[in-house]
Amino acid sequence: MYTTEKITADTFEPARFEADGELELNGKVIPYHTVSEDNVFYGKDGKPIASIFSYSYFRSDVEDRSSRPVIFGFNGGPGSSSMFVHAGFLGAKRVVYEETDRPTALPPYEAKDNPDCLLDIADIVLVDPVGTGYGLLIDDKEASTFFGIEEDAEAFLVFVEKWLHRYNRWLSPKYIIGESYGCTRASVAAGIADKTGVATALITAAVVGGAMFGDNLSFISDTTIVATRTQGCRMKDKFRTNFRIVMPFAVLTVLLYFFIGKNAAGTYEPGPVNWLLVLPYIAVLAAAVTGMHVMAVLLGGTVLAGLIGLLTGSFDAWGWTGAMGAGINGMGELIVVTILAGGMLEMIRLNGGFAWIIQKMTARTKSVRGAELSIAGLVGFANLCTANNTIALIMAGPIAKEIATRFKIPANRSASLLDITSCFVQGIIPYGAQLLMAAGLANISPIAIMQYLYYPYLLGIGVLTAACFGWPHKGPRAREKKKPA
Repeated sequence: MYTTEKITADTFEPARFEADGELELNGKVIPYHTVSEDNVFYGKDGKPIASIFSYSYFRSDVEDRSSRPVIFGFNGGPGSSSMFVHAGFLGAKRVVYEETDRPTALPPYEAKDNPDCLLDIADIVLVDPVGTGYGLLIDDKEASTFFGIEEDAEAFLVFVEKWLHRYNRWLSPKYIIGESYGCTRASVAAGIADKTGVATALITAAVVGGAMFGDNLSFISDTTIVATRTQGCRMKDKFRTNFRIVMPFAVLTVLLYFFIGKNAAGTYEPGPVNWLLVLPYIAVLAAAVTGMHVMAVLLGGTVLAGLIGLLTGSFDAWGWTGAMGAGINGMGELIVVTILAGGMLEMIRLNGGFAWIIQKMTARTKSVRGAELSIAGLVGFANLCTANNTIALIMAGPIAKEIATRFKIPANRSASLLDITSCFVQGIIPYGAQLLMAAGLANISPIAIMQYLYYPYLLGIGVLTAACFGWPHKGPRAREKKKPA
C-alpha cells in the first residue's frame, strides 16, 4: 500500500502484518508473535485523516497476557520514526556492530538476537507517530491536529487507549520509553493524562453506574430474568414499571456527570461505527422488546453474531465454538450456585421456613407501603450477605412473591422493586464483583469509587420513593387501604 504517490483518504487502506519468531535470552528460547499495523484517526465525516503505525511484540508462550507488563517505545526528533530504538535497543533483533560504537560501514547490515531485549518480562510496542516512518498524515488540512508539543502527545495517548482496548490490556502495568525528544513526548503525555480535570474514581464510578443501569433495564440480564420469573410477570410489563421508576434518576445522573466533567480535556476520538457488527445487539434488543421467549432471543443472537463473525472474518468456526465455550465456562459457577440455592430454598419452603419468614416480616405490616418496603429490605439484605444480586433475587424472589400475593401487589411492580433494590445494593457494596473489578482495572480502592456512585445511590432513593409514595401511579393511592386477605 505504500507508494511514492500521495496517499489520500480515498486511496488509503489500513495495513496489518503478522509474523512469528523466537530469540534467545539468558539461555532460554523466547517465542514471540508480532503485529505491525496502522492505527487510524478519523475525521468527523468518517474518513481517515492520519495513522500512527505500531510494531507490537507479544511473547507467545504466555497464556494470559491481560496483566502482563507492556512497554511503549519511540524515538524523538520530533520527526523521527522508531527505527533506531527499534533496531538498536527494544526490538527482538539488533543490528550487528563492527565496533562497539558504530555499525558496519556499508549495508546490508546484519541482525542478531538482541540480548538486552525485555520481551522475557514484558510485551513491547514500538510507535511511529503521525508523519514519521510509516505513520501517515493523510489529510494535510489536519496537520495542526497532530503537529505540536501537546497535539503530538494527545495523539499518542489516543493511540495507547485504542491499543489497550483492542488487545484487552487495561490491567497491564504500562511503561513509556522515549529517546531524545521522545522523553519530552512521554513527559507531556503523562502530564496531559494527569490534568484532564476528572478523578479516576469519578470516571470509574460512571462506568459502574452505567453497568448497573443496563443490568436493571436489560431484557436479557440474568437479574431481570430471575425477577420476572419468580414474580410470574411478563418482561415488557416489568420493563415499563421499571423504566418509569428509574429513568428520572438516570437523567439526573447524566446531568450531574455532565456538569462535573464539562471542563475536562478530552483525548479520545472515536472511529466510524461498523453497524454490521452492532446488528446482533440491535436484533436481540428488538426481539426481547416484542416479548419473544428469552431462550429464543439468546439463541438467535448467538447464531446471528456467529454468522456475522464468520462473514467479516472476525473468527473461524473453531473460534466461534471456542467463544461460546468460554461464555458457558464464565457462567459455570453461577449455574452451580443457582442449582444449590434452588434446592436449599425448596427445602426451606417444605419445612415451613417461608411461612415463618413471611409471618415475621409482615406481623406489623398493615399496608401495601409496608409490604413493598419489606420486599425491598428482604432482597437488599440477601444481597448484602451474598454480594451477588442474581443469587439474592433467587433467594428472595419466592418469599417476595408470597408477600406480593398477600397484599395484592401487582407482579410487575414486585419484580421491579426486587430488581431495582438488588442493583442498588450490588452497585454500592465495596466487596461486590462490580466494584472490585472496576477498582482492579483502574488500580484504585473500591472505597475511593463509592463517593461518586451517584446512579446507584439515586436508585436507592428511587426504590424508597416508589414504595413509600406508590410512585409511579395514575391516581391517588387507593390501594393503600387494601388489607391482606
